[in-house]
Amino acid sequence: MAQPKIRAFLDTNVLLEYLRGKPELQTLFTPQVEERVSFAVNPVVLQELMLAGGAAERNIDFATIASHLQVLADAFTSPETVERLRHARNYAAHANDLMILASSRHCDVLLTYDRKLRELGKSAEVEAETPEEFLEDLQLAS
Repeated sequence: MAQPKIRAFLDTNVLLEYLRGKPELQTLFTPQVEERVSFAVNPVVLQELMLAGGAAERNIDFATIASHLQVLADAFTSPETVERLRHARNYAAHANDLMILASSRHCDVLLTYDRKLRELGKSAEVEAETPEEFLEDLQLAS
């Protein structure tokens, strides 16, 4: 019986580093990883990606990753999520961070380089780690 896929939410900074060619992330969308992981984002991440500083100047082709991503649009569907985010808001989180936390609650893990967002994940009961940590854990679990 096949194991269910891990659902990983990708923060904007992870996708930007992938598109910039960060060597440690080049295995992110390989068939070996995608056999075990499905990746998700929300409209906030897509907006941040499109508005990223210098994206147009570098001719980044966002279509190269679009087929690897599921877009989550139902961030505030549960009262429990809303309550957890109210608690996280007390730590002076940016509205986009709250939307990312809300969407990532539908996933097994949030992958981000944002240290504050990883810390906020604890109060929102979201497992958060860097993509390198995740990929290393994934190799160990194979």
